[in-house]
Amino acid sequence: MKPLTNLQKQRITLNLFVSVALLAVGSVASATFLPCPAYDNAERAAYLEQRRKIKAESGQIQVLVKKRRKARALEEQKALEESKN
Repeated sequence: MKPLTNLQKQRITLNLFVSVALLAVGSVASATFLPCPAYDNAERAAYLEQRRKIKAESGQIQVLVKKRRKARALEEQKALEESKN
């Protein structure tokens, strides 16, 4: 196998440099074309929080009451009484 000539070495080096540079620029520029999913989740969470507040103010919120076990309820009641004393 013949060794590479200087011209071939220069072309390989140039091609590698250009491809790395283009990939670097492309990865940075892709943020403008592809939106970050974290921003979408934040906007969605803010929207849902706003809707929850509106429902709470208008009284349209549903309240779910879960029955607790008697022993646990007694423990919590004792803890409240001890914290008051």
